[in-house]
Amino acid sequence: KEWSEAWKQEHKIQRVGRLVVKPTWATMPPLGPGWVIIDLDPGMAFGTGGHSSTRLALEALQAALRPGHVLADVGTGTGILAVAAALLGASRVYAVDSDPLAVRSARANCRRNSVEAVVEVQCADFLTEVPGDLDGIIANISPHADATLASVAARYLKSEGYLILSGFTSQAEPELLETLSDAGFEVQQRFAESEWVCL
Repeated sequence: KEWSEAWKQEHKIQRVGRLVVKPTWATMPPLGPGWVIIDLDPGMAFGTGGHSSTRLALEALQAALRPGHVLADVGTGTGILAVAAALLGASRVYAVDSDPLAVRSARANCRRNSVEAVVEVQCADFLTEVPGDLDGIIANISPHADATLASVAARYLKSEGYLILSGFTSQAEPELLETLSDAGFEVQQRFAESEWVCL
């Protein structure tokens, strides 16, 4: 019980743009109109809004997503990015993770935020079970996994589709930029926080 309570103290309410990520056990004062609240229980999966890479991905998502977009969230973890996309107006989100524990956590968080009709959570590798013609793909994973995704993402996207990559530092950025260029992508925006980068 002591460990559990200490763990909960580490996860606090996070505000990113107009998104508010609230742990299920946290209490929050009333907010004015315009805020989008994500009620989240991380369980054993990654993605609480507390890490720079997650915050950067949430920033980039708010900049790129338009209502009605169809997206894939690769390496969904807790489902935080998929839930955010749905609450921001995506019409369909394919949330993919190869870890069954993450899939369970993501499904629970989709139910908690009443977006299970929009978000389809899949236990799969990368985009193997996702249909093409997507408006966007978002991933907050590792530099190696980001590079692997970048090399295949274009075939799943519309010609004007966007790819949001997070989960790497500025040290890994030059190699990833080269992979993106080889795959036909152009960087539209760069987000950074300390050493972490999102493109």
